[in-house]
Amino acid sequence: MGLVLSGSAGRGVATERSDLDVFTVLADTGGRGPETSRSAALNETVVAISDLERVPPFGTEGWWYRWSFAWAPVLVDRTEGRLASALHRQATVTAGEAESILVEHDRLDGWLNFAYRALKNNPHPDHRELGRRVIDLEALRSTR
Repeated sequence: MGLVLSGSAGRGVATERSDLDVFTVLADTGGRGPETSRSAALNETVVAISDLERVPPFGTEGWWYRWSFAWAPVLVDRTEGRLASALHRQATVTAGEAESILVEHDRLDGWLNFAYRALKNNPHPDHRELGRRVIDLEALRSTR
């Protein structure tokens, strides 16, 4: 039904040491979950389209797979758009999911630290100012 290029090659940042990461999408896998075969040159994961249409929530097995589909080009799609739609949903965190991750699962501090460090290390002056604002917001949040 479809073929998706993921990993560094899918994102356009492959090096001479990169392997290819592909998802072969089938109509059905007989009830089995995704199965991956690996070699030095190729990692192939066989997955049912219905599995891609089910989005695993944060903290569950399969959550980390979602990143695999960010910026991953669809090479073959015989699903009349179901595959592209499923990949977009996998790679997108909804507002409700973001709130759950950051607030309910208490990941906001880590995100703020990551954002601050990224902004602080960017040489552009506007980004440094934004980094200072992130620190100010964190200080305000911690006083609640």
